[in-house]
Amino acid sequence: SIKGLRHEVYGHRALPHRYDWLEGWILQSNDLSHTGSARVARQALMGRVPAEPFEPADWAYALALADYQLHADDAETVDAALPHLRSMLEQTQTLLNRLPAGWSEATFAALALASIDATNGLYEHVQSSDDAALMDLTDLRQHCHDRMEACWNEASELYAETAAGNTYRQWTNGLALLALGDTSERAARIEKSMRREGVEPVADLTQAWILAAGLGRAGRHQRMMEHIHNHWLRRLPRDGSTWRDKRAGESGIAPGIDSLCHWFLLGLRSTAPGWTIRELSPPLQHLPRAQARIPLGPDSMLDVGWAPDRDDEDLGVVEVGVDAETEAIATESIAIEATRLTLQIDLEGETHVRLERGGRKRPMITVNDEVVWRNEKIYPNPIVHMIFAEEDHVVVLLERPGKFSIRLE
Repeated sequence: SIKGLRHEVYGHRALPHRYDWLEGWILQSNDLSHTGSARVARQALMGRVPAEPFEPADWAYALALADYQLHADDAETVDAALPHLRSMLEQTQTLLNRLPAGWSEATFAALALASIDATNGLYEHVQSSDDAALMDLTDLRQHCHDRMEACWNEASELYAETAAGNTYRQWTNGLALLALGDTSERAARIEKSMRREGVEPVADLTQAWILAAGLGRAGRHQRMMEHIHNHWLRRLPRDGSTWRDKRAGESGIAPGIDSLCHWFLLGLRSTAPGWTIRELSPPLQHLPRAQARIPLGPDSMLDVGWAPDRDDEDLGVVEVGVDAETEAIATESIAIEATRLTLQIDLEGETHVRLERGGRKRPMITVNDEVVWRNEKIYPNPIVHMIFAEEDHVVVLLERPGKFSIRLE
């Protein structure tokens, strides 16, 4: 919990003719995370549909629509929005060549790429009543990717604003991380390079939120937590009840961190409409303890918490290096604290609990005090029927609601 919880600032002026969907997507994300209600999100999505002449921020409408569908499972609203979404996406290349002030080739290409991926996700979940509302986005995605990659500067290890430019901004690189994650293995280089002198810092809390989300998606949790502390948590001792930001423009928007906490600090995301499949991927190495109650809808809650299990410590075997001559893997036995995660959920569907191995070569997992994973083998029981083993994680599949106590050692 954040002591002295603060609310977001919304513009005090009348609603503008042109709605900024980049700001709107962030506010919607926080609204869904904070209240669980999709009512306001639906009103905004249907009442503020982007229209020509399109502006770069309109492309965040696809992100908002995709998140809304994963939360609310409202195929009717999404179906009605798809023709407008197609009209907008068809103008992507045109807008790339005539960008307004404040937007660069790299920033818009990154946002467009994220928008295209979100739209492809919508196509997987919604059967449109109008085939003309759908479009093949393969070539457009490749074009946006190529335009963004043309802005990568290997020497500076950052995305420049333009292909031939030498101007760098933190929020541009945050958008790039948000669009790509760490698929190119550049996240660590970007994280380090964008703090150096000469890189323009984020201009307000909206840009700070984008950067935090990009760091989170790329798995740079430690830097993301430092960023959240610098831009939000240090404000808590000040008087006031909102995340006020004097730097904000005409909209006065000052977003909070509700969705950042849920998506990246707790690792909770919906992966199928209506939360029917959800993933919980807690960053145990960076956040050793946490506790939260999260609304998934008006009548559904998820309670989650984890902490070191100090009743016991297991002697873990971790890899410490490779012998240069024999190529044998050198190991060392060290005390690795066990972790206990508690989870209670009252919504039908699947919960995928993605647990970090955390240096444990052969972790053991128990669910409600019954062993379900040991020596890289599954021990199925009435609670757990399936487990997926990954290089750095073990994924436990819970197929029903209930209360669970999971121990990782």
